[in-house]
Amino acid sequence: TVSSLMDGRYFFIPSYQRGYRWNKKQIYDLCNDLLEYVLKERNKHNENGSKGSFYSLQPLIVRKDKYNIAGDIREAYEVIDGQQRLTTIFILYRYLANDIGNGDWNTIYRNYRNRTLYHIYYETRPNDYSTLEKSGFEPLEEKDITNIDIAHIANAYKYIDNWLYNYPEDDHECANATFSLFSDEEYTPKTVKDLLFNLLDNRNTVGSVQFIWYELGGGKDAIKEFLSENKGKIRLTDTEKIKALFMRRSNFVDDSKNLKQLSIAKDWELIENTLHRNGFWSFISKDTHLEDGRINVIFDFIFDSDSVKDSFLKDGDYLFRYYYQKFARIKCAENTANAVDEEWSKVMDCLRMLQNWYYNPKVYNLVGLLVKHGYSVKQIYDIYNAETVMTIDDFIRDLNKEICKRIINGISICIFSEENRYRKQIEKDLKNGII
Repeated sequence: TVSSLMDGRYFFIPSYQRGYRWNKKQIYDLCNDLLEYVLKERNKHNENGSKGSFYSLQPLIVRKDKYNIAGDIREAYEVIDGQQRLTTIFILYRYLANDIGNGDWNTIYRNYRNRTLYHIYYETRPNDYSTLEKSGFEPLEEKDITNIDIAHIANAYKYIDNWLYNYPEDDHECANATFSLFSDEEYTPKTVKDLLFNLLDNRNTVGSVQFIWYELGGGKDAIKEFLSENKGKIRLTDTEKIKALFMRRSNFVDDSKNLKQLSIAKDWELIENTLHRNGFWSFISKDTHLEDGRINVIFDFIFDSDSVKDSFLKDGDYLFRYYYQKFARIKCAENTANAVDEEWSKVMDCLRMLQNWYYNPKVYNLVGLLVKHGYSVKQIYDIYNAETVMTIDDFIRDLNKEICKRIINGISICIFSEENRYRKQIEKDLKNGII
């Protein structure tokens, strides 16, 4: 049960995992599912006295070991799958407990079975630990939101609040709308808060919320399980599987090289944060509505630039298969580490190239215009890498040439001289009998 996890245990999110990414729809879906479940179970209990079953969350796949948590070696559960749902339950429980305790954690601690909740610690972003620990009980200020993961967590609290307090005429998926389908009572947010808190805290007779708990033995490979056992609502994307390939511990042959693993993880976060600045993203992509997987623009560039790549069709998970085959061919651990280092250098070189273009106002406008007309990063790189381009001025010159050739020359322009205009006016007057 969720309540059995509220014993102060630690969950460790390894560096190969993405951060928290649930959006409004996924949070609304979970909250509505829980509310519908508890209302139905309450109706059954009122009718025949049944104690109800349980609401089953998707699997939480973990491995118990000792990890460095905020500078201390602690026993913790490495989360291999289920991080998004685990974090959302953490957020929802804290939101509900805070409201019931009127913002006073001492009151909550004293009145609700001495709950210490559970803790979530990110290997890549250790500073997020203290922010998470205060979230729900203290307002997250602008200075706390230092990366996109914390921004998503801050938004999650807002989405839950909106779900509770919005009106059905403005928000047809809010709690009020769901409540009215399964209850004849007058809707109040407090009623829903009490129902959900008691459900999560296992304090009533109308069911409980339970994770499917799948704990790996020490001998199993966490990365393989991460790739093969993803059973959550959000299917693993190419981007997440590629990250797992780069971040697997076997790529790094000794403890000193583990620093390289964390370095790649921090670089990955830098790239994601850079690409999620809409000004930068709209400069290199037409798909301005894309939220997740923006880093694929770099992997696509590397894929398109590889002249000796095997025959890959650009369908399905081609980017993952491309990198998987690159690393799978290498049997020696040291050679794998070198290959990972080399491939990651290509990623960072591409980012720096894009940043150089972005911060040059002349290049920025010309590249942005070509992107809006369907040019890929690889096509623009081909102009940049041409033999005729030796300086940035040469690059600007050839960008202008490409724009003239492919865009301006395709625009029909009618030019009338004064003589033609005078002649056409005379012809018009003759036709109308004026002359």
